[in-house]
Amino acid sequence: MNEYLSLARADWSVAYPSMVTLLLLMAIDVVMGLMIAFSTKTLSSSTSRRGMMKKAATLLVIAATAALDPFVPNIALALVTTLFYLATEVLSIVENAGRLGIPIPQRLLDALHKLKEDTTVPEKTNGQETTNCP
Repeated sequence: MNEYLSLARADWSVAYPSMVTLLLLMAIDVVMGLMIAFSTKTLSSSTSRRGMMKKAATLLVIAATAALDPFVPNIALALVTTLFYLATEVLSIVENAGRLGIPIPQRLLDALHKLKEDTTVPEKTNGQETTNCP
């Protein structure tokens, strides 16, 4: 019974600082996305809803890995997962900054494009493989 209770009391202490940072970056990304939508007059509730669902799913994935942390003692799954999503949020923020006309140093753009290529996940739709960047 205690094992099941430990799932509910997942140890967030290792991932907590990065979780706070992730939530802040998610908020910045949402605000910048709204700024782009307003400036291009393309604000769409369905697009916003889809983006919020993806962010909520990201947090659920992190919660799931935190629940698994006690069962994998030598790997901080929640921290590793959170750091991955931190990187994708930073990528999105920099891309949004570029769309808003903020100059981005070429070296940073090159590094981010490399990161985007490395984090591209193959997915199957209708029997054909496509790629989807998280």
